Amino acid sequence: MTITSSSTVAEIYALTPIAATADDLLAWTELTLPAAAAVVQTTGFYIGLLGYDLTNFFSYCLTADDCDSDYINADYFDGWAIGANLTLDTYTAAN
Repeated sequence: MTITSSSTVAEIYALTPIAATADDLLAWTELTLPAAAAVVQTTGFYIGLLGYDLTNFFSYCLTADDCDSDYINADYFDGWAIGANLTLDTYTAAN
């Protein structure tokens, strides 16, 4: 897909997916789910901060008319996000 003036912000996001790196995941903190959770899991639930290079996103945003690059570049996006990662090997219903 090529970004044009008629592209949407959703199309820009599709070309610039944001994902945690393996190093991000290693640095995250494991959380314990409450006993009343609907699922009993055998692996960890991790949460943490991740950084992302927004250079391509900003460049595409300048091209697309639907993307307010002045607002997004100056006031909205800074390249940091809070992420969560949960991988289930096996699970059973709590009741």
